[in-house]
Amino acid sequence: MKSLFQILFLFLSVNAFAQPINQFTISDSRWYVARTYPNANMENPSFVETRTTIFGFIGDTLIENESWFKMYSATDEAFQENLLFEGYIHSTDSVVMYRNPENVLDTLYDFRLSVGDSVLFDFGFVSEKIPVINIDNVEILGEEVMRIHFAETAEIFGFVYFKEKWIYGVGSVHGPLAPARPGLYSDEIPDSLYLTCSFSNSELYWDNPFYTDCLVNYILGIDDSEIAEISVYPNPYIDKVTFESDFSSPVQLEIYDMQGKKLAVKMLDNFTNTMDVSRLKPGIYFFIFSSEKGVFTKKMVKL
Repeated sequence: MKSLFQILFLFLSVNAFAQPINQFTISDSRWYVARTYPNANMENPSFVETRTTIFGFIGDTLIENESWFKMYSATDEAFQENLLFEGYIHSTDSVVMYRNPENVLDTLYDFRLSVGDSVLFDFGFVSEKIPVINIDNVEILGEEVMRIHFAETAEIFGFVYFKEKWIYGVGSVHGPLAPARPGLYSDEIPDSLYLTCSFSNSELYWDNPFYTDCLVNYILGIDDSEIAEISVYPNPYIDKVTFESDFSSPVQLEIYDMQGKKLAVKMLDNFTNTMDVSRLKPGIYFFIFSSEKGVFTKKMVKL
């Protein structure tokens, strides 16, 4: 349940935001993004984990004589510990520009889009221009705010979905940086990434009606386990998968299909490993990494 403190903020902010705002222009904006995915182990074979990551600005910098906010993310509710630098944000009323940590420039949002206009989304293994199919309004604090709906992908298999929507000034329903890192989610297993709420001017602004709280954490196992720092890419993949991590203890990888059948076992070395998994049929698989530090499950899509 949302706290009384948050509900009070919601009530008081009706007058504070007399018109729709662009949160990407406000220095204290925060976005809460909940990721839900299977994370089972032997003792809890059906466990579904949810972790919330908070995105926000800390400071700014000048780039080509323009002021850019520095965006960070953290799982710490106080937004002070284990901060991860995510890049730079600069916005006008209707356009949000993004520079990733390598300083590569791209348009993150263009809220001037019309029905029929397309946006190029880079999924890593394929890029696709996806059209706007509808524009409607959503109510935020008594004001009608524009919402842009995108079509589903045409190049991807039907067992995953995109469901991309942009809300003016708030961003994607999948989080503020979702257009730069578009994801595909399974409709066959618990698998989602959604913005739960956002704050600006120290007040609650957007509130997802499908969540009872901004910060949602259902976590199993060792919270700070180093095994959860394994990077797996690309996803979806075609023939080979690369694993990257600097773990200090041996890690075993097991691959299971949707029916729970074990298909492969591999011991991973430190740093970088590449595995040929081209023999697997197109579908969804679970890559389970195990070590003395804990268990980490990654859902992978084979094209």
